[in-house]
Amino acid sequence: MSCTRAGRTEADRLSVDVLDEDGQPRFIWDDLCLTRAGHTEVLVASVMERRRWRARYDTAKQAALEREEPSVDNRSATIINAAVNVV
Repeated sequence: MSCTRAGRTEADRLSVDVLDEDGQPRFIWDDLCLTRAGHTEVLVASVMERRRWRARYDTAKQAALEREEPSVDNRSATIINAAVNVV
């Protein structure tokens, strides 16, 4: 785990318990009473956001291909290169 200022880890810095610079909580967890229409609105907004992110991702992949760079799809973090393990 990487360390930041004063020996705090990055996980500590991003913790929910850490207060913002103004001394207030960074996150507020409130129960929301959503109507059926409000719930639908949140769901539709989530789907639209996912579509925007996917479109941006596909655009970035296409730009990388045009620059002749390998795409992210063939760079799995779980595949171990056999040549690295040769002694």
